[in-house]
Amino acid sequence: MKPKQSFSFEFKLEVVRRFLDGEATTAELAREYALSSPKLVETWVRKYRREGEDALRPKRRGRPEPVKWFVYRTLGGSVEVGVEAVGEVQGECAEGLFPALDGGAFDQACGGVALVGG
Repeated sequence: MKPKQSFSFEFKLEVVRRFLDGEATTAELAREYALSSPKLVETWVRKYRREGEDALRPKRRGRPEPVKWFVYRTLGGSVEVGVEAVGEVQGECAEGLFPALDGGAFDQACGGVALVGG
């Protein structure tokens, strides 16, 4: 069995546009480009019609990068600040990711929750 072949965004877009312009049928395009099946062209066309060009772009594989919420807890209550990807936060904490707060007031600077005034 042959390994699964991947096709570039530009290639898929060209094939889809040729089909939509009426230049060739799915079978003719599959034969011309040595594709495994006309069904492949049909799938690209269906995705293109449903979601546009972005549907033909390669997708990232694997799990998404973890995200942490950062919440500042002050003596007066909690204030939600935002979201940072874990890898980015660990690199930026030492560089003053939160310059608006007193640098010595953190119990945890990069642990997901920064306690202030405690």
